[in-house]
Amino acid sequence: MEELRYEKLKSDYCCFIWCEGEDFSILLVWVDDLINFNNDTDRVEQELKTKFEINVIREPSILLGIKIDHNEEKKTTSSHQTHYIDSLLKHFGLVNTNTVSTPMDLNVNLDEENEGKDTDKRGQKTYMTAIRSLMYTAPTARPDIAYAVQQLAQFIKNPWPKHWMVMK
Repeated sequence: MEELRYEKLKSDYCCFIWCEGEDFSILLVWVDDLINFNNDTDRVEQELKTKFEINVIREPSILLGIKIDHNEEKKTTSSHQTHYIDSLLKHFGLVNTNTVSTPMDLNVNLDEENEGKDTDKRGQKTYMTAIRSLMYTAPTARPDIAYAVQQLAQFIKNPWPKHWMVMK
């Protein structure tokens, strides 16, 4: 990438930037996949083809599990993980769970002892899997749940019924 005059960001080693006057290109790289934001697609493609064997997908529909929707009429691009969240609801048997307007009731004291009752190991593993799944979607598509997931993650070793309730 240096030969192509791209600079690697110090804050994110997967991000490369090239600027010259008003022309720019930002490449985000994941193993053998990349996404390119630029104002001269032909130039970037030609340069990359001189160094790498590439396949070009003009408008990706999914990237790292995140669906990307393009609306040409409105000239917008949006992303979501509705398919992933729906699969989680099915996997954990929560399809018919009631929705709430806020991710977590701040009046629930998660640290308060629960009559000393422990959850069985099967429940612990399922809880851990649910929290890990939510940790994946929180920073990418659902930042509104990030605080609640972080709070609930503290109880992975021994989740009590109230932790399950808040997680649901």
